[in-house]
Formats: sequence, C-alpha cells, structure tokens
Amino acid sequence: MNRTKREMCERIGASVLIDDNWNYVHECRNIVKVPILFGIYGWNRRSNPKDYEGMYCCKNWEEVVNVLMSYDFPK
Repeated sequence: MNRTKREMCERIGASVLIDDNWNYVHECRNIVKVPILFGIYGWNRRSNPKDYEGMYCCKNWEEVVNVLMSYDFPK
C-alpha cells in the first residue's frame, strides 16, 4: 500500500520532518511540530517568501541541529 508522506507522519505521530522536497515539507507542515526544509537546491526553491511560512529552512546539518536544540520537546 502506497502512503503519502503526510499519511506516514500522521500514522506514526511524527514530531519532526526533515526533507529536501518542498512539496513534502509543505504538505506536512501542519502535521509535524518541526517541519524542516533541508538544503538549498533548485528543486526546493520558491520565489515567494510566503511559500516558506510554517517551516524551517536549513541549509546544512548544523542549522538543523540548532533548530532541534532550540525546540522544547515534551519530556
């Protein structure tokens, strides 16, 4: 059975999604607590800054770690 990334995140109760595909991060930004668009690639760039609302954009793993370390996950 094929599932969408959104369905998979909902099914497992994901808190974080890190992906280099803007479509997947956009689709899941209201499902996961920390949606992260990874990397600066031609396929994940948008011309309208509003397209990035509700997600974190990280150009490298150091930025990803910083975002995750600053988020207050439940203990």
